[in-house]
Amino acid sequence: TPDEDVDAPVNIDEVEYLSRVPPRYPVAARRARAEGTVYLRIFIDPEGLPREVRVHRSCGHELLDDAAVEAVRRFRFKPHRVDGVARNVQAIVPIEFSLSVRTAHNH
Repeated sequence: TPDEDVDAPVNIDEVEYLSRVPPRYPVAARRARAEGTVYLRIFIDPEGLPREVRVHRSCGHELLDDAAVEAVRRFRFKPHRVDGVARNVQAIVPIEFSLSVRTAHNH
């Protein structure tokens, strides 16, 4: 039947956010001057809730990868509709960790 895979997630290139929680920059990663972009694969349900969040491409720092996953689990997304029906979707979303460019003043 045509609606056999109605629950299969639709791949989308861009997500729309209802709310985003900035990721916590782990203290140890900040001390290590670790920066980078974590790419996460997110499965979003018809209500706009992230049902599954997995690291698609690590930034090379496990602490940052974990902080990105933790933050995105608290994101809320705008439900993605196909022909007026909210669908399960999956998308790859980048989460960037960048240390501030402010320089510390040495006394």
